Amino acid sequence: VGGTCGCTDASGEVELQIATRAYILHLIGSLLYSDKSNTKIHMKFILLLKDIPKIKNYAWGGALLVHLFRQLGVAAK
Repeated sequence: VGGTCGCTDASGEVELQIATRAYILHLIGSLLYSDKSNTKIHMKFILLLKDIPKIKNYAWGGALLVHLFRQLGVAAK
């Protein structure tokens, strides 16, 4: 049975996962992989956040380095 919101534990878990995905997506789009507009996020990140338990196994540091090196080349042109 649910907590203070009156929802079941299952629906509370779903809401928590949605909020977690939204927060991580915000971090990715605004801090890690931001662009000039600071409003666009590539669709590949949404697909990566599909399975929350797998997120910890991704090589986020390596992916960020690759992204930064590519952007360095773009900025140098």
